[in-house]
Amino acid sequence: MNTAVINLFNRTLIKMQDENQTDMMPMIPLFYEDVIAFGGIDTVSQCRYFFIELPDGPWDKDQMMALPKWNGLMIKIEFHENFGPLKDRYFVEFIQVEPDTGDLFVTVMQNIFDYVISREIDEPLFTVIYKVLEKWRSFFKRGGYKKLNEEQQRGLYGELWFMKKWVENNLDKPPLLLEGWDGPLSDRIDFKTHGWGVEIKTVRDQLNKKIRISNENQLKITEAVPKIFIYVCYLEVSRSFGQTLQELVDELRNHFYSFSHQLLLKFNDLLVSAGFKDNEYTELYMNVIEDETYEVMDKFPLILANMLPKGISHVSYSIDLTHCEEFKIEENRIF
Repeated sequence: MNTAVINLFNRTLIKMQDENQTDMMPMIPLFYEDVIAFGGIDTVSQCRYFFIELPDGPWDKDQMMALPKWNGLMIKIEFHENFGPLKDRYFVEFIQVEPDTGDLFVTVMQNIFDYVISREIDEPLFTVIYKVLEKWRSFFKRGGYKKLNEEQQRGLYGELWFMKKWVENNLDKPPLLLEGWDGPLSDRIDFKTHGWGVEIKTVRDQLNKKIRISNENQLKITEAVPKIFIYVCYLEVSRSFGQTLQELVDELRNHFYSFSHQLLLKFNDLLVSAGFKDNEYTELYMNVIEDETYEVMDKFPLILANMLPKGISHVSYSIDLTHCEEFKIEENRIF
């Protein structure tokens, strides 16, 4: 996982402390192939600055006006006659204007840098940065990061565990299952690919084999999803034994990166959509005691919209899996 921008600002903080600077902002360069960037921290306000060179010259006024922005972020174009070892260069400058948002600013800048260095050679820098900023603006409009409660952590762990099992069963194949991971996007089915869907359910109490169905459409068979499986993880949760959500995320990140930087970026984007934030989920340990797979077919116990009286909708219900043995299948059918 690329952490160049995060490391840059960490080094800047260390440099400020070691040199006890109070009258100037130390700037540290960041070079990656044809990309030139700089980062610095204002010694008075502690606000971060991040610069990316514009080798083709400045963007016009309309482009600058169109860039997605939000409270706490300022963006401008600056010309520098002398900038470190460089002369007569244009830079797009990102400025943190809320003192208490440093970690978030660095996260966004790291994401921008990741996409800039991995862009197609003919893709304009403006287009890349616009897309990343628009993604983050939408994220903040939805409320930004909110700490996942234990139930939400278990749900995300279950989806990632299924992804891990798929990877283990398909080590020689690119993990394109990631392209069908719709759980973070609040779609009705967690995974969809090749005409089938998999809904992931986590159960904490193995003796209580009940799963919750969120609405009458969740298990509906359609032309787009003609086959649906339910993958159930029975989880044991503790404070000392098992694997944390952070550890599982890092394990998958390493695998995706071994195939493609783009896959890793896709994974990280979906984690953000799921509400995951690094280093916040390191205390709760989870262990999958058992997993089971069921196929939704004729006579499977479910509620569909056409079964409800007129005027009734958004019905959630529970399914007791002890009555679903005839629908249980070998998990290798979905892997």
